[in-house]
Amino acid sequence: MQENNHVFVLNKYFCVLIVLRMDKFQLMKDLMFKLDLYEMGVNSASSGISDFATWLNEHVKKEQENTLPRKINGDDIQEDYQFEQEAAEVEITRLLVFMYRYAKTYIKQALEGSEIQTADEFAYLASLITRTGMGKSELIQLNIQEKTTGMEILKRLLSMELIFQYDNPEDKRSKCVAITDRGRAAFFSSVGKMQQVSMVVGGDLNEEEKHTLLFALRKLDHFHHEIFTEGKQKEVLAAIK
Repeated sequence: MQENNHVFVLNKYFCVLIVLRMDKFQLMKDLMFKLDLYEMGVNSASSGISDFATWLNEHVKKEQENTLPRKINGDDIQEDYQFEQEAAEVEITRLLVFMYRYAKTYIKQALEGSEIQTADEFAYLASLITRTGMGKSELIQLNIQEKTTGMEILKRLLSMELIFQYDNPEDKRSKCVAITDRGRAAFFSSVGKMQQVSMVVGGDLNEEEKHTLLFALRKLDHFHHEIFTEGKQKEVLAAIK
């Protein structure tokens, strides 16, 4: 009899799963994501459902409070379409592009007067600062860029004598690059400025929000890194109907 009860419960469980609409599945995914964040921030072993519910309520309130209308010269911007009417993926993409543009502007201001002029140049030198040298292609891929773009950055760094190139000992057909003393000095003179940019980009997020964002960005980076390094961009796009 007990076994039959278990079968009944399992059947009932699977029936519930079958009738759930897609928005319910999304709700479950969102809830599991919030639960992961909760467990990262508290000792979940000593907390119960009521503690999680309290945390979730406060967490959602903070998210809503920080979703403010964008303004220009003190006036609310009338968006072409409402955020609530667009897919979450569309807004994520748009906001990531906006964040890149904000950061790029801050970096340009911070590096004024420095030999290093762009975030890309700084990132390439940072990749070389603790290494004796790297293959050009390896360095470009490490910084998630296309080969033509990466070669232009390397060309600028070479012309400024911030790096030098030499024959790859493992493959005479390719070149390696390493940082020069001049490049090392330029890098360390810019570190403080780039740290200031990092603090500004973090904005008014509190520590919990920073960890939440970092968790999500690391997860996204892990997903996209394999696609990029294996050149599967077209396959991924073609698979989405």
